[in-house]
Amino acid sequence: MSPTDYTLPDPRLTDEGEAQCAKLRENLISTFSKDVGNPDDIAIVVSPMRRTLQTVVLSMDWLVERGVKIEGNADWQVTNYRVFDFETESDTDGELKVVQQERTLSGGLGLSWKDPETDPGAF
Repeated sequence: MSPTDYTLPDPRLTDEGEAQCAKLRENLISTFSKDVGNPDDIAIVVSPMRRTLQTVVLSMDWLVERGVKIEGNADWQVTNYRVFDFETESDTDGELKVVQQERTLSGGLGLSWKDPETDPGAF
């Protein structure tokens, strides 16, 4: 499968996803707003999939207003859902947390990324 597989579904964010983006935006602003000095020191690279682009537009517009550039890169498009086979649930405070799927990620969330420039087995 190539990094740009246009046969994968490209759904929009749900209403819940848009609400989560609003909360993410608030959290990002409160956490990082004071740290945005030189926009050239910040890189935002996202999959060109619709929901990731929507997430950036809805949660990181304040960075774009400060001159931070966003790059869509098809190499960040998930083409193997098994690697990222996890789900979320709400904790007692209503915050989302990642819940490991034992069948695919044994030993914790040991997500890894193979660098195609240094690892010939990356593809």
